[in-house]
Amino acid sequence: MRHKTDGGFIVFYPGSKIEAVVRVISIILAVALTVVAVVALGKIPQQKQAGRLGLVGVFTLLVAGVLAVSGARKAEVLMGTIGYVMS
Repeated sequence: MRHKTDGGFIVFYPGSKIEAVVRVISIILAVALTVVAVVALGKIPQQKQAGRLGLVGVFTLLVAGVLAVSGARKAEVLMGTIGYVMS
């Protein structure tokens, strides 16, 4: 649906289409974060445990953020984050 304004047109999209796009983006980000985390942790030497631990924390926060933006409930975000950390 389009509405005319002084500066042009405003396009309105149904909520279901927006939710579908957000869901797809969330899935892509979750997969990408998993791959990047594995590669990044593999590049850090074993001697730098503090760096590895910090990186795990950063990726955990990023995954929790992606889950939260995707519209997941609190329990789903918590369980997804725990599952991510355990893998």
